[in-house]
This record gives sequence, structure tokens and C-alpha cells, in this order.
Amino acid sequence: MTTLPETASYHTAGSDYTFGVLFSGVTLLAYTERNYTGALGKLDDWNITALQATYDFGLDCNNGHVDPNGKYHYHGTPSALIAGLGINGTEMIKIGYAADGFPIYYKYGYDSDGSTLIALESGYRLKTDDRGGDGITAPAGCPDGLYIQDYEYFYGESKLDACNGRFGKTPEAEEEYYYVITDNFPSVPLCFSGTPHESFQISP
Repeated sequence: MTTLPETASYHTAGSDYTFGVLFSGVTLLAYTERNYTGALGKLDDWNITALQATYDFGLDCNNGHVDPNGKYHYHGTPSALIAGLGINGTEMIKIGYAADGFPIYYKYGYDSDGSTLIALESGYRLKTDDRGGDGITAPAGCPDGLYIQDYEYFYGESKLDACNGRFGKTPEAEEEYYYVITDNFPSVPLCFSGTPHESFQISP
């Protein structure tokens, strides 16, 4: 990854990438390999989120599991790592880097005044309209969090953008862009504000 990251003119979806790597050496993934499968086959635009109770992805208490190739990775808040680093809301602590080179922090960031540390949440909320499918060729029913597409980002409801990132003060700079792992959906950011390095791309 680059050591001189820059925001791009457009967001890159994270569905085809490993989002980043933490200082423990463990990687982060927002998307799963399981999508809705109906009469027309698998629909790539209906991805089943790992952080739900309907399907068992074998996540441990750290929101991680091992993939078919034997590689352990996280889909949400890495609880043991957070506890081991002593993150308790009294300071911002960097936990890794994203594939586009921007730093990753857990949950806490400075308010707009640059002096008060606050707990950050994403701006994603469950949609209220029916999914619109027939339950055979596409998902039907009310959004309940089973699919990533059950959520939408509401501008103005969060200090974080749609990629769970923001510009602000950090322990290393008065103003820089950084990502945040949140406790609420999506936890791991769904997109990149910069350009992810090709080495993080997931092979089909």
C-alpha cells in the first residue's frame, strides 16, 4: 500500500477487496462470500452480511473466522485486539491501515473542536421500504439486516462518511483522513475513499 494516500474523486466499493490489515497481522473484510441465491442463480448485489443471526458464518467472539484457505480474518470489531491495546475511550489508538494507505482507528475520534474525544457511529440505518423482490428470483420482505443492501447511508446523521471515514485531528496530525471501525453496522468500512492497492484485490 502507498505511504502517501490521497482521497480519490470517487469511492471504490470494497466488495472485491480485503479492506485492510491490522497491526496484529490479521486482515479485515466487510463483505462475505455468500449472496442471495434464487431461481435466477446468485445475485451479487445482495450480499449476506456476516454480522447477523440467520446464517452461521462461524464467527468467534472477536468477529473473526477462518476462510476455506485457512486464513483468519475479521468481519467486525476485533474485541480481543481492542482489549489488548487498552482502548477505552481516553485516547485515539491506531489499529492498522486500509488498502488505500489511510489509517484505521477504533470507534473513538475527536469532535470538531479537536479536544473532546467521542464515540463515533456510522450513518447507516435499515431501509424502511420493502426489498421489492418476489422471494424467488430476488429477496422479498422488510429489510432486517440480513443483507448489506438492507442498509442505506443517511447524510448528516453521522460524523463519518459513507466509507466510515472522516477528516479530523489524530495523534499524528492536526488534520488527516482516517477510517473508523464502528460497533454498529457496517463495522468494517464498505468502500474506499482513496485508491486501494491491487495486491488487496480478491481473486475471483
